[in-house]
Amino acid sequence: MRRTATIRSGLSSLAAVGAFVFVLVACAVGTNADLGDSQLPTTPSGTAVSQVPAVKIPQQSPPAATGTPGRTEGGTSSDAGRPGTDASTTDAGNIACTSPNVCRKATNLGQLSGDTGKVVITSEGVGSQWLRFRLTEDTDFDDGPPVRAKIELVSPPGTDFNLFVYVGPKDPSNDGTAPPLECSALTSSSTTTGADVVDVDVQHTNGYDHRTVAVEVRWVSGPCNPAAKWNLKVSGHLP
Repeated sequence: MRRTATIRSGLSSLAAVGAFVFVLVACAVGTNADLGDSQLPTTPSGTAVSQVPAVKIPQQSPPAATGTPGRTEGGTSSDAGRPGTDASTTDAGNIACTSPNVCRKATNLGQLSGDTGKVVITSEGVGSQWLRFRLTEDTDFDDGPPVRAKIELVSPPGTDFNLFVYVGPKDPSNDGTAPPLECSALTSSSTTTGADVVDVDVQHTNGYDHRTVAVEVRWVSGPCNPAAKWNLKVSGHLP
């Protein structure tokens, strides 16, 4: 009897503990269930969503530049077309002083008599240049007047040009129709500053003494500008 009563008392205690635990669990569930829908973030459809903190992506720095500054792809300079190292092209409006032609393609100034008349040929230009003219003998007398010409070059202020003259040989056919052009053997020159003068004097021989005269205007120093030109004057039949 006494053992049975003890067992019943223990079962009653366990039942009381179980009921207490059940109440605690029920209270915990009820507390979560009491949360209203208004306290939950929802999508437009009313479905609860979790909040994800925003992640800031750091800004990427541009890649370091490679190559040479001021140059484009392929090594071409971005300031292409700028004047070169020639001192004559360093100022606005100046052009290169190099010759646009060679002796064999010299600019033809025409012809003038070296022993009759008073013909004058003039020319002007910018930079170095080759020119030529034909000097003729028109009397065809061994004791006639000499065949002569004077070539004068005046340089523009601030720029210096020199004068080089090449007198060709007599026409081998002796008829004077095609006097050769000489481009190598220098006859005379003038290398003064400002004004240069060269005299041409052809000695009489049998037949016509026509000559082809090549003239080289050679740049020496200073800028070459179209607004400042050199002037060339060729005069025939000098006393």
